Amino acid sequence: MANTSSVRSRTHKKPTAPKQSAVARAKSVQAAPATKAERSDIRLTADTKMLIQQAAGLLGTTVTAFVVNHSYEAAKRVISEHNAIMLTATGQRDLLELLRNPPLPNEALLALLNGSESKSEAF
Repeated sequence: MANTSSVRSRTHKKPTAPKQSAVARAKSVQAAPATKAERSDIRLTADTKMLIQQAAGLLGTTVTAFVVNHSYEAAKRVISEHNAIMLTATGQRDLLELLRNPPLPNEALLALLNGSESKSEAF
């Protein structure tokens, strides 16, 4: 079996803050980040763990913060790329041409717009 380690986040108690005015407390509540209630455990090789620890140390952050931040950014990028419409140069030209000079509506579209047929019958 491969040599693996488990990365687990730990809960740290925050030091208590000095007394604040009601206005200051209200402002801090509004700006407070969402509570981190979810947990994720990952299994990885010892080499991968050491590499992540080294990278986190070089950035002056914790392993947890490093993994969360980089995973979050990667997830946003993957979702953005998945949702993006990629067109070739020819596809871009064809789309622009259709937007500039749209075709005339066909009979099915006209019928749908006039309400004389249901959606399922029009297509």
